[in-house]
Amino acid sequence: MKRYSIHAYESRFGEPVARLLAEARRERRRLFPMLPSGLDDPSTAGRILERARPGVVALAEDGSLCGFLFAELRDDLIWGPSLVSDPDGWALAPGIDARVLARLYGTVFGRVSEHRVHVSAWDRTALDAWFHLGFGLEQAYAVARLDDLEAEAPPVADVTIRRAKPGDEDILGGLSPLIATMQAGAPVWAGAPAQYLTEIREGFRGLATDAEAIVLLALRGERAVGYQAWFPMEAHPIDGPFTNAVELSVGATVPGERGTGVGRLLTAHGVSEARKAGFAWCFTDWRTTNPLSSSFWPARGFQPFLYRLTRRLSPLALAER
Repeated sequence: MKRYSIHAYESRFGEPVARLLAEARRERRRLFPMLPSGLDDPSTAGRILERARPGVVALAEDGSLCGFLFAELRDDLIWGPSLVSDPDGWALAPGIDARVLARLYGTVFGRVSEHRVHVSAWDRTALDAWFHLGFGLEQAYAVARLDDLEAEAPPVADVTIRRAKPGDEDILGGLSPLIATMQAGAPVWAGAPAQYLTEIREGFRGLATDAEAIVLLALRGERAVGYQAWFPMEAHPIDGPFTNAVELSVGATVPGERGTGVGRLLTAHGVSEARKAGFAWCFTDWRTTNPLSSSFWPARGFQPFLYRLTRRLSPLALAER
């Protein structure tokens, strides 16, 4: 393995880091051409370096850049304090041994209970390198061309699909905990604080009057048995601005109706509505430990292009020394 040394990031490393980031983005676009093209220019890619956050670079003996890693401390209701490296927060130069990541990671990430990194789904070498550092898959981010998805699905007896409308606030609010409740159990075991559930309930109630969203309800008679909400995507959090993409943000079916075709019917209606609205691409994401989501969305035609990997540190490692 090439000899290298680790250095704290300084502005003098900005140009080679921006070039390496642009190369990584070009490779991402080669495999997923629907991603915006303007972001793989070094001058544009370099804008991420303007954010104040800890970072390090690995330099070879000749001074060339082997790789870089940035991480940012975040805190929220779901995750608590965590150190996060976004997809543009790290990269290795072509041909560099993936073990360089271990030094970069060990230098930047510290004693915070949760570590998260984002890795391109196609990069098996990088995924293996992070797995060897104790990370595991947690979230899949996927994309599909709307023209490749079915816009019609087999009917489900006594179930109708319609757009949500003013007056549906209580129906939508009642559906709001479906995902969190399902994922609180095995094998996901994802927590959802009471404050979070209260906040999403209010957000769901607001969907009844959201003029921009495509909000669909599945009804068996007068009883709601499922829903989906699709939102115009002006900027993807990973790859920037879009003009023709929609995000299938949330959707669920009540427990007694799962596996009956309600979700497939909702998705087909959503595809049809999104096409009529002029969208060409659709993004969605799911927990990889959720067996229902992990089979349902790929079966609909969604292809993962990015994974979020997570590592939770032992309380012993977090103790003061």
